[in-house]
Amino acid sequence: DMVSSTSTASSTNPNYADVPKTSHLQVGGHLQKSQGMGILDLASSFLWQFGGKGLDTIVSSASGLRAKHLSSGWGDLVPILEYADTMNLETLPPMPAIKWHGEWTEVDGAPSTSKIVLSPFKLVLGAIGLLRSFISGPEAPIKYPKLLIREGSFASPVANLLPEGSKDVRFRVILPLTEESRNQPVDGIDWNGKMAVHFAATGDEGFSIRQAWYAAPLAMQHGIGSIIPIQAFYGKRRPVGQKIVSSAYASVSQIVTMGCATIEEGSSIVRWLLASKAEGGLALTNKVCVTGVSLGGSMSACVSARSQADVAVAPVMATWSPSAVFKRNGGGVMSKNVDWTALVGTTPTLPPAFQQGLPASVALTPSTDEEASDLVENILLNSCSLNNLNKPKRPDCAVCVVATDDLFIPAYASANTLERF
Repeated sequence: DMVSSTSTASSTNPNYADVPKTSHLQVGGHLQKSQGMGILDLASSFLWQFGGKGLDTIVSSASGLRAKHLSSGWGDLVPILEYADTMNLETLPPMPAIKWHGEWTEVDGAPSTSKIVLSPFKLVLGAIGLLRSFISGPEAPIKYPKLLIREGSFASPVANLLPEGSKDVRFRVILPLTEESRNQPVDGIDWNGKMAVHFAATGDEGFSIRQAWYAAPLAMQHGIGSIIPIQAFYGKRRPVGQKIVSSAYASVSQIVTMGCATIEEGSSIVRWLLASKAEGGLALTNKVCVTGVSLGGSMSACVSARSQADVAVAPVMATWSPSAVFKRNGGGVMSKNVDWTALVGTTPTLPPAFQQGLPASVALTPSTDEEASDLVENILLNSCSLNNLNKPKRPDCAVCVVATDDLFIPAYASANTLERF
């Protein structure tokens, strides 16, 4: 509802070095601050110091074994940067023409344990789930044990800029099975409840993680529906002929294209959810929230700004620009998995207006990793980031979660997102 978060980080400090170690939450205009370190806070801090840092490092290193980010260099940046220059205008992405796949399926909200295949990855996910339950306490009671699921697709608003295989947006709708939602139309969806749109974190290429961790609990415990879109270049939207199965971004242009596509596609989904039924929408006024974790949080923040709609937004550990994750100095651990050698000594082709807007200190032909990082940072900052968009329409309906101790997302980068709202 009308909730926003705040931080004591000084806006005059570019690195937000004084991000507080205690949580701050502004509810209804009143600041609420956690009272000291409780037993669970101490337990969490202990686990982070002696396990969390190592886990972050291991996960990051493992992801770089198959392929490094940006190994194909700069890529073709001109078309997508020219498009990005129009994203702060009042012209919004079109209403999507939804194509439904299959029928509505009734499923159990909690997956059957007999179907779980043990693997190191699933064991880690299970351990994280147990830790989350321990720290956050007992979950809310289940009101709706069964779910309704259906998948659909629509043409991306930037399909002309995407490769074959990525042009259509694939998504899944998840609803709580109630007396009202039971009789769904064959050719669409009939839903008048609240709806959350969950954007993907880096490496989340399907529906299962977001369904299990976010969509199913929201539906079962709170009666809230969800839409889970798959972003370009991932999962069912991998480019035709792509041989390497990896979540690494091949080039700088692929990051920009993925980011801009996700922002435009998310804005189209929001438009569909809010439009009147006469226009083919669901008319969910004051009932839509966009959200996500890490990259998904960044994209949800950008969608709330780009759509200029009355939507709530909950960016979790989000950066105001993807550049903070790859920044050579002061960035996250993923910067160690970037093939900087593919960028050093090469000059990207940029639109003339874009190039003229770059700071004079930025080298167009970087000779070091640091110079390459600076150029990447400026390209991303002025394309698929909050910096390139209008101010969000409803900052009063934002909940920004900042992790003070995370090796992937620097705290100052999340604080920048919070500051934007």
